[in-house]
Amino acid sequence: MFLRGKRFTVEEMLEMENALKNSVLYSLELRADDCRLSDKLKLKVEYVTDMEEDDEAELLPTADDKYYGIIRLRKELEKYKFAYIHEIIHYIFDVGYGNKVTECFSRRKKGRTDSHEEQRINYMTAAYIMPPEQIMEALYKYDHSSPKMDEIMFVRTLQARYGQSEETVIRRIREVRRLIRSGRLKKDDYTGTHSFSAVMGTTNTPSGRR
Repeated sequence: MFLRGKRFTVEEMLEMENALKNSVLYSLELRADDCRLSDKLKLKVEYVTDMEEDDEAELLPTADDKYYGIIRLRKELEKYKFAYIHEIIHYIFDVGYGNKVTECFSRRKKGRTDSHEEQRINYMTAAYIMPPEQIMEALYKYDHSSPKMDEIMFVRTLQARYGQSEETVIRRIREVRRLIRSGRLKKDDYTGTHSFSAVMGTTNTPSGRR
């Protein structure tokens, strides 16, 4: 279940992991599960029913001086987190922290896209929601469990922890597995660098798809 499919090279994945590690999201300890994340970034969030048929989320400019931009999401995504965080990743890496949004970014339904740039944002979104040190620790416990933990139950445990779909969790497991096996990613590279290493509790942020 965990080892099928490759989208990015190890070098590309490491570049994106390091970009996150060195970003303001880490330096300011801004957590993906923080229900006030958009407020801290001065981004307004709206759930709407009038979005383009093929889109599910977008990051737009605003004339309101209280905000740097607006994140609009389909009303039915109010209980999901992935599309919301996807637009935050666009803001941090394509607009820049503290800058006003000057162009429009949109996410297709369920993230369907052939765009390398959008796939990059999808990867970084998953990596922000499910940080590498946490997935590495979970995989270590799974690999060394005795009796062996059921694979499906392991995935479901991570789904519940991060509020993500089975597909998103399995993809993230594959990505971290590849990084570990490459010998290019070690837990010590991340341990102690971010408050994400703390155990996550129940939050008010909605769950998500990828």
